[in-house]
Amino acid sequence: MVSEKYIVSCVKKFMEKQGFQCYKEVKVLEGRVDLVAIKNKEIVAIEAKVRDWKKILPQVLCCKLFAQKVYAAFWHKYISNIPLQIFKKHGIGLLSVNRQVNIILESRKNNELHRSIYEKLIKEIERRS
Repeated sequence: MVSEKYIVSCVKKFMEKQGFQCYKEVKVLEGRVDLVAIKNKEIVAIEAKVRDWKKILPQVLCCKLFAQKVYAAFWHKYISNIPLQIFKKHGIGLLSVNRQVNIILESRKNNELHRSIYEKLIKEIERRS
């Protein structure tokens, strides 16, 4: 069985090829985001699960507080079980991972960020750099 860590590693490589700087397991508020990618001050948050879309939904919705784009990444075999309309309604993108990453649903850009949470995230990333 594939792991979430493997999915995150595949997505990290995909984002880096697009010129993003990536950070795994970034602390935000009371939790951690699986992957944060930054390019030109645009933050993309990615949460990964093998197949459980119901668990990931609250996580990705919270990411909208501080990220301009948000994606949920799943192992490719389980994408067909995910109700795309729920993710589309909330502007959350979907990624299918099978070594390669395919964008199933593009994330809608979010410009209504919570400024102080966004700034705390930036400080956390600067601390790591």
